[in-house]
Amino acid sequence: MKRSKKGFTLIEMMIVLIIMGVLLTILIPTWNYFITQSKISTQNKNSRVIFNAAQTECTKQKFQIRNLKAEIESLEKDLASKQSQIIDAKSQYLIDYGTGYSSTNATFEAALADPTIKNNWTDALLNEFNDWDNIRKMESTLASLPDQIANAKSKYYLKNYDGKDENTNEDIFKDFYFYWDGSTGISCDVNLNTLNRDPALDKAFADAITKGIETPENVAYKLHIKDYNVVSVVCAKNSHDKNIGAYPKQQNERSNSDLVHFNFSDAEN
Repeated sequence: MKRSKKGFTLIEMMIVLIIMGVLLTILIPTWNYFITQSKISTQNKNSRVIFNAAQTECTKQKFQIRNLKAEIESLEKDLASKQSQIIDAKSQYLIDYGTGYSSTNATFEAALADPTIKNNWTDALLNEFNDWDNIRKMESTLASLPDQIANAKSKYYLKNYDGKDENTNEDIFKDFYFYWDGSTGISCDVNLNTLNRDPALDKAFADAITKGIETPENVAYKLHIKDYNVVSVVCAKNSHDKNIGAYPKQQNERSNSDLVHFNFSDAEN
């Protein structure tokens, strides 16, 4: 007696395929949604870590700028003081010795080269030499101060976020962006045009961010910095990725633009 072999009928197979199609139609978008949300969530977390690391560096640079400003003020006060002291010293020199001070004095210059010459001098001549030498030293110090002030002001110009450009009177680095690609970073405007800021400060920002987060992926971060404070951070796998994370206002959906053209108001308001 032969046994009949049973299998799926064509109708049954079609029903199974239809059911599978319906399930895939439901599951694939859902699966993609969860993957996207996972990416955005990771970028949100990374943005928060970078925000905190960058804010620490901002605070450090803020104090550097304060110290530099204090140095400039101190040098300018020293310059004014030295100028006044020299005027008084020269006036007193004329009163004491009946002759005006001159930086060129063959007798005293010889004593500078050979101190033994002073062994045979009278007390009066020795006193005049000491007063002459003190004025000479003050003049030397005074001559070096303008260069020191200019150098300090140059550093202050490059470092300062909210200083004033001497030519345009516009704010300098009061409101700028910092772009970091995972290893190096630059100060820039919103479109990544490089700003003429001290490269050492950009390196310090990059180092601080690099220490703040470790990731095996190629990543891109863009920070908005204003008045020594980090306003917001946006983060993506690369500059053109639209799975963008942000902090302090976190993203919950895929961006309509890449990181370079991201609207920062979406991360700040």
